[in-house]
Amino acid sequence: MTTANRWREAQAAENEYWTGLSAATVQQILLRNASMAEILNTWVPGFPSPAIEIGIGGLGVGLLGFVPGIQVRIGVDPLPLVHPSCGEELLREIQSRRDALHFVRSSGEALPFQNACAGLVVCFNVLDHVSNAPQVVGEISRILRPGGLFFWVLTRFRISGSPSGTSGPNHAMPTKSLFVPTLTASWNVTSKSCAAQADLSW
Repeated sequence: MTTANRWREAQAAENEYWTGLSAATVQQILLRNASMAEILNTWVPGFPSPAIEIGIGGLGVGLLGFVPGIQVRIGVDPLPLVHPSCGEELLREIQSRRDALHFVRSSGEALPFQNACAGLVVCFNVLDHVSNAPQVVGEISRILRPGGLFFWVLTRFRISGSPSGTSGPNHAMPTKSLFVPTLTASWNVTSKSCAAQADLSW
């Protein structure tokens, strides 16, 4: 199967996943994102703006929905926003956090932003879902301004390609060839943290 076909399959699975979320899963996602946003707040000095989150997910909240100190926050995803079946209170929270962000429907491989426009780019468990990870990383490098920050988290797969968590059809090819260009790009690593199962060497 070609990479393009696998990516289309993965996107269809992603859309099914987001539209079929239970209230408990929505709550779990929001809690996880809030927890990771706390780490983002501690690692990122000040509040660089604009901040762009690639692969914000169907809820349209992502991590940036929990970082109100950043003046301009933009969420990017190739899939449309969904309206999960959950209680009114949870829906109001989702909508409130969505309203604080600008949503752009686009793939990470072709970001519709000017060169050197972003102070911060966020990717949380995204690079294992894209069609062309090196191209996404190239786009991130293009849109970050000098001194800009790239907050990158990948918890589901080892760089060797073997799964470190659950996997399914919504994950694109988790192969070493996808991630090495990310690690060898001309980034200055300011902080790093690897889970016990992560197969990363810096």
